[in-house]
Amino acid sequence: MLLVLSAFESCYGQRDLYLNYKILTSPLVCEPESKCFRLNNGVIDSIVTRSSMELGTESPFTFVYLRSGKCIERVGECIYHSNRLESPFCILEPPCCAGNVFEYHWLKYNQQQDTIEQVWKVWIFTTTDIHSKDIIWHASPKEVKVFDLQLRSEPIVNDTEEDYELRQIGNVIYKEEEKPISVYELGRNKKQSAWRLCAILWAKNNYLIGWYDSRH
Repeated sequence: MLLVLSAFESCYGQRDLYLNYKILTSPLVCEPESKCFRLNNGVIDSIVTRSSMELGTESPFTFVYLRSGKCIERVGECIYHSNRLESPFCILEPPCCAGNVFEYHWLKYNQQQDTIEQVWKVWIFTTTDIHSKDIIWHASPKEVKVFDLQLRSEPIVNDTEEDYELRQIGNVIYKEEEKPISVYELGRNKKQSAWRLCAILWAKNNYLIGWYDSRH
């Protein structure tokens, strides 16, 4: 299901769009046939996603057809677009080849180069189940300051056992112990309300999503 959130996009900032829970929880490609979305916004004619079943590949592929005649190919499924000329669109790249990360690539048309360029990326490890019914999502991200942040892939403390998905001991995926850090709370765990699902800006134009215990 493709999400068209033009009204949302016009009312909120880009960060809220990139971290919108409806986009993050979009279902993966399951249709055996391709999907075509016609934009005709003056620069992009259409965005076509072909499923892995149709292509005989491990991942779906998306083809962006520009008005100039260029076709740009990206791994993943287009899960968000807007007909507005300056709006970004999102391609979700699922893990493949023993990968353990879902990557949400936010792309935008570059007029000078007549191509598509990435403006933001959101990372989620496969062990971070954002489709869980135990998550109560906020209507929009809430920015808070956190001291001694330990971001974990799941709402449990594991510092000693091997995590086969993360390929490491324990489930800590990010630490910041020297200074307070801004996190963007996306929701909380219904059964353990102290555990908050959040996103952090961990590299330039990159968000990482995980869990932190708000009691610490």
